[in-house]
Amino acid sequence: MRVLISTSAMALAASLLLTACEAGIPSQPSADDNATTAPLASEAPSPASASSVPPTTSPGATTSARQVGGCVPGCHIGLTRPGSLPVGDYQTEWFFGGELRVTFDEPWTSGEDSSGEFHTAPVDMPEDWILYWLDVYPVEDLERVMEVPLTTQGWLDWLPTRAGLEVSAPVATTIGGLPATSVDIAVAPGAVNEDTEAPVCEETICVLYLGFGQWDNVWGVKGGFPQRLYFSDVSYGGTDHLFVVALAPDSTLEAFALRAEAVLDTVRAPVEPTR
Repeated sequence: MRVLISTSAMALAASLLLTACEAGIPSQPSADDNATTAPLASEAPSPASASSVPPTTSPGATTSARQVGGCVPGCHIGLTRPGSLPVGDYQTEWFFGGELRVTFDEPWTSGEDSSGEFHTAPVDMPEDWILYWLDVYPVEDLERVMEVPLTTQGWLDWLPTRAGLEVSAPVATTIGGLPATSVDIAVAPGAVNEDTEAPVCEETICVLYLGFGQWDNVWGVKGGFPQRLYFSDVSYGGTDHLFVVALAPDSTLEAFALRAEAVLDTVRAPVEPTR
């Protein structure tokens, strides 16, 4: 494992997510581990009733019988470990209010489909991850950087100033037709190790830079294993949100990106771009 994540305890109001996200690293399912857990908490009012604003269909969206409530990802709380994903379409059960759809043309697997994350990897490269998130925030010294807006521009302005990170120039791209911006990040020369407890960081430098509203662990990057982040400003349920995808491979980033972006091109969700 090459990604470090902090050592604090989970903050979701139930222990089920701790099982999947222990130490901030989504757990990998066993060969027969595809059972769905019960919801972690009572669901908020159904997404269809959460807002009277009907969504329209963007180029990167798909029509849906249900709407995504503006409270997502803070509501519709739950977790499943899908395991092997079928070749063809997969619709999330919990992530993105259960309304994210992805098409796979080869065998992939998922260690987590939760209110906080959709975690996927090719079956033949299980340590090469595509991670889907909503409304994640910048972190420094294990604390949220409150003054940074949760927008693409907010992140792009902040990342180059973050000590310990080396950040590429932004690139205009898409996530399933939704306008997006990507940057590559890596551990900068001379960076200080920010996690002395995670086993993956015992022999290298890890920088913790991203946090989640669903739990109090933070995500990081390990020296020698760059990541690629995609940011897209979207609106659903009458509110604005930040859709983020991370490529975190154990293999070469550029090689995995070619494979991963073929999957990202298929992403659909009932949202509208806000820029």
